[in-house]
Amino acid sequence: MTCRALALTAACLLLCARASAQEGHAFPGEAVERMKAWAIQNATGGSPEDCIHTLNQNVRLLFNDPAQRLALTVDKSMAALQAAGRAAPTQTHEFFDEDGRPTVGVTGPRRLRESVWDALLAWAGTETGYFVFGMSLLDGNHSVLLVLDRRDPEAPEVRWIDQWSSKGGWKLYPDKESLDGEIERLSSSWWKSKLSGDGIRFRSRTRLYPLLPKINPTLNRAEVSRAPLLRMRKGPGTDFPQLRDAEGRRRYFKKGEVFEVLAREGKWVKLRLPDGGEAWGHSAFLRLFHEPEAVAAVPEAAGHGAVGALGVLSDRGE
Repeated sequence: MTCRALALTAACLLLCARASAQEGHAFPGEAVERMKAWAIQNATGGSPEDCIHTLNQNVRLLFNDPAQRLALTVDKSMAALQAAGRAAPTQTHEFFDEDGRPTVGVTGPRRLRESVWDALLAWAGTETGYFVFGMSLLDGNHSVLLVLDRRDPEAPEVRWIDQWSSKGGWKLYPDKESLDGEIERLSSSWWKSKLSGDGIRFRSRTRLYPLLPKINPTLNRAEVSRAPLLRMRKGPGTDFPQLRDAEGRRRYFKKGEVFEVLAREGKWVKLRLPDGGEAWGHSAFLRLFHEPEAVAAVPEAAGHGAVGALGVLSDRGE
């Protein structure tokens, strides 16, 4: 076999591997139809649910699971789905302001740094069918479900699900300009409204949560996410000794540090530490992930400080 033929074969194998890795993200049509019927009725019936209850009801219909535990904010509902193996890791989309500078809450959002439309298509890859995403606008100020219809790869379209009668519960966005433009328009308008009305400067991020049609039971990674500093223990409970270093000092782990998950027992999670050791952390202060390739690298340092009963140090150090 020639070098050119070998190269072509390798390229084909790589493309096939990528396509295979992306398979299994599409939802069956009947699941989407259940959600669509209720969404349209809710938005056009005269007394719609608010945005988070609309999202939660549609999610339960999508999975055909009325017992699925959710929350009263979109980001917490999506975190519950991630913990249940029904959502992939979060994709965060930031903005530029009107002068082309990245927004950090000080200036208003004007233009997305990366296209949400492109992110939806990237998630679908080469697969055809329906793909569903939770979306948090302006750091959770509005809850939306997006449905990418890629049954025809040459003519993908996106449907927007929320409670607004103006969108009819199933609003069509046929292209990148219309979808990204709507997200930019709403984020900019709401940011200005919140600033003038409440004096609040939101970071303005849009978060996407790809939903998974089949439960992924493996919790591969956990991130310290709900405490500036977290202490861990040698067993699954507060009766077990706290983790200490070689000099007998308590060990603390910073927000953002990521660990491999080894096991779970009740509300406690057994973790592999960067030095190869093992420890247990309370799940209330951890965020669980299901796709290790989507998790950032583990920061190196662990901090020290005073903590409360379960191992939480507040932002003020109290």
